[in-house]
Amino acid sequence: MIEQFYDLRPEVLALDRKALSLCREQFAHVEEIRDYNQLKMLRAFTDSGVEARHFWGSSGYGVWDDSRNKLEEVFARCMGAEAALVRPQFMSGTHTLTVALFGLLRTGDTLLAATGRPYDTLEGVIGIGEAGKGCGTLREYGVRYDECPLLPDFTPDYDLIAEKAKTATVVHIQRSRGYTQRNAFDLDTIRKVADIARKANPNAVIFVDNCYGEFTQTAEPVAFGADIMA
Repeated sequence: MIEQFYDLRPEVLALDRKALSLCREQFAHVEEIRDYNQLKMLRAFTDSGVEARHFWGSSGYGVWDDSRNKLEEVFARCMGAEAALVRPQFMSGTHTLTVALFGLLRTGDTLLAATGRPYDTLEGVIGIGEAGKGCGTLREYGVRYDECPLLPDFTPDYDLIAEKAKTATVVHIQRSRGYTQRNAFDLDTIRKVADIARKANPNAVIFVDNCYGEFTQTAEPVAFGADIMA
């Protein structure tokens, strides 16, 4: 089709067709995931009974706010979760993670980063090194921090996770690569980390930072061992 609009050399067109042929299987896989999640979303709207009135404006105060409640019901169904919080008051991904961590942890608790050092922006929230000093970090509130560095091949150190999870209150799994060169973790990897941590410590809360991970597969981390995700 493109040759109708641009005067391209035959060898360039042949290379284009070859590239598309090589990618066809992967494109088809991505499109299958897209179609599944699209239908899952539409079904969530149907099962939640979303109506035109739910798209009206809201005061934002949450008093008799059926629209907000319905939005959160749709998200919970799509994510396979018991409940969801979807609020404009969460200003960023880091803010959302911070709210979750401060909600889960208390003085004397331990946060274990099971998949290596979290995002740089979380260092000032946790209180790693001098980051966030004097700003009310988790460390300043008496929360201990520990981590399991990734192995040289950028995969989780499952043996170390099994050992350190024994004393962890919250086991943190970062799905995205962040600023490292590793691949993002798929759901099977998340399940293995969660299963190992839970076996070592049944009381630990498995918390997944699912940033950039939504709808990249046909399920979400709460179906693969996570107690809570952001």
